Amino acid sequence: AKFLTDSDWIPTKDGKHLKPSAVALSELKGIIKASIIDYKISNEDFKEYLQKLGLQTKPTVEGAIAILKVCVEQNEMKISRFREIYEYLAQHEKEKKKIREELKDIPCIFIPHTKKKYWKISEIFWSGGDVFLEWKTSIEQVYSDLKEFFIGVLGIKEKPDPWDYVEFLHSYLLEKDHLDSEEKLSLRDIYHHLNYIVTTPELKESNQWVKIKEDFKIWCQGGYWASVGDEDIYYNDDDEIYSLFRDTDINLAYIPQKMSLQEVRRLFEELGIKSLSGNFTEECFLSGQHLLANEEYQMQISRISGYIARFVKYKAPEKFHALNKEGVFSRLRHSRVETVERLIVKASIGGYTIPLEKRRSFYSWRSPENCVYIDKNLADNPESFVRNIGIAIANALAKGIGLEMFIPYIFGKDELQIEQAMEDYGIPIRERLKIKEGQEEVTTSKKTPPPITPQKEKGGLEPVVGKQPPAIEEFDIIIGIDELTTGKIKKHIEDAIKTFKESEKNAEKGKVFKKKKKIVQIRKRKSVKVAPEVLPSAEKELIKRDIDGEALFLPPNEDPKTLGLNGKLIRQHCNKLCQIVEAMGGNPDTVNVCWMDESTDGFIENEQFIFNIKAIQNKPLIFWIVLVAREMAYIEHGHFVNRYTLIKSMRKYIVSAHEKLCGKV
Repeated sequence: AKFLTDSDWIPTKDGKHLKPSAVALSELKGIIKASIIDYKISNEDFKEYLQKLGLQTKPTVEGAIAILKVCVEQNEMKISRFREIYEYLAQHEKEKKKIREELKDIPCIFIPHTKKKYWKISEIFWSGGDVFLEWKTSIEQVYSDLKEFFIGVLGIKEKPDPWDYVEFLHSYLLEKDHLDSEEKLSLRDIYHHLNYIVTTPELKESNQWVKIKEDFKIWCQGGYWASVGDEDIYYNDDDEIYSLFRDTDINLAYIPQKMSLQEVRRLFEELGIKSLSGNFTEECFLSGQHLLANEEYQMQISRISGYIARFVKYKAPEKFHALNKEGVFSRLRHSRVETVERLIVKASIGGYTIPLEKRRSFYSWRSPENCVYIDKNLADNPESFVRNIGIAIANALAKGIGLEMFIPYIFGKDELQIEQAMEDYGIPIRERLKIKEGQEEVTTSKKTPPPITPQKEKGGLEPVVGKQPPAIEEFDIIIGIDELTTGKIKKHIEDAIKTFKESEKNAEKGKVFKKKKKIVQIRKRKSVKVAPEVLPSAEKELIKRDIDGEALFLPPNEDPKTLGLNGKLIRQHCNKLCQIVEAMGGNPDTVNVCWMDESTDGFIENEQFIFNIKAIQNKPLIFWIVLVAREMAYIEHGHFVNRYTLIKSMRKYIVSAHEKLCGKV
């Protein structure tokens, strides 16, 4: 009986021989159509026997499944035949357990547009499965009206999850020794979803991902699979380095077309695949005598290192953070410049070393010498010398962002000119930036020595000749200490406006300033000590300047104790006063503290009057603190401006701040 049940022997009217279960005694009522037996049965005993073998006399789930199986076996190509069976089974959701069990191992789903026409339930997604090529597929476009049947009755997944992409890689692609163009393109979707795994904590920490990582293999440009656990594998994040080593046997991970490096970088790093740029090293071999270059070059590099950091941060933020984490900009600030007879530079990565073309300059922040080496033949050509300094530093820090052009452009310029250059390059000049130095962080607005050769610009200041001030450190500002109340802040600004008006009146009466280094007192309730007068040319220049609200003058306070006589209170007040500077549109990074010593009758003379908080924390103060912009504080290489000029230049910004905090007066 089993032989007869499983064999195709019943003749049908459509010219086939089928199993009894796929044949009906007569046309069935309902939507499903079965082949009709091509034989008139008059013997009732024989009819009953055929029914026991499975011959259908009415529509049933078992009969529909039997017909579906026969359609697959007979390589049926009419989608209408499959549709009527699926539609019939969809009406029997209560029997879905039986339906799934009968069909789970059979390729019972017909998809006409695919190379493989018949698919198992486990090989189907409702949508999103087309990326899996011949491994799995989706059926939404073919059976859009039968979603409830395929998902609810057959139990197919609605769409792939990230683990399906992992399985596709391991079960399908890794079995191939060669990938065609479509298979390579599918890697893009795999990497995209793997990247989702490594950026989702609960997935990244799962045992499933940990196990996958242990024996993960990556497709390489050479056309082979490489194990990330057994071999050094690199990815190309620098075309210049890639061009040097592409003909070597280095394992280079394949990056699919239309997929950016940014998309795949996180995944590669998680798998232990290394970047070319992060593992590329250059080593310099010196021959002949090498000597310390003019110290002024070293001073200039130190002076502009903060601007170099800001340039890199704006042009290549990720590169900046990586370099800053290593303390690179701090090392650059303390680098030396030496001239050498000959430079031989070799590049290496993954155990491969390649000699490079002749170089005229070289710098490596990794080198313990921390030297910028320049060909000695350039010593007599300052322009070429500086240009090669820029090339050396750019090669070491960040290629391809224009740094090699920017460094010579600002080399030797004063601070105002450099800030203008930053604007020319489209870099915000009021950006707060911290550079790691040892265990501390210092701002890039750090005061530095003047240029090697200050150049007089049209309408600018004359260069100052003589003793130059030392480098000036700035303190970091932390907003949030509430020593001054809002009311006191308003009172300070109101008093400042009154003081400014009174000062202008006194100035108009002739009580302006005598010769420099003699202190002039302008009285308003209490004595207000002012700074020495400076050269007329500087005063006129300051009046012409339009400095954007980065200065604030505070008048004498009624109670000296309010301002404090120690560094802690000074810092607290500076924190709050910097909020006023911000309200004026200014940048707290450029704020310095100027103070008055009771042992002198006014500001401490010349370049010594600007100090770091640490430098004045134990110094006695009387009455008031002045906060000024970097440009104001450092004008004429340390000589401060007279108070009248400061008032005249800054009054409109004080009024503006008052309007913001207190309303119009």
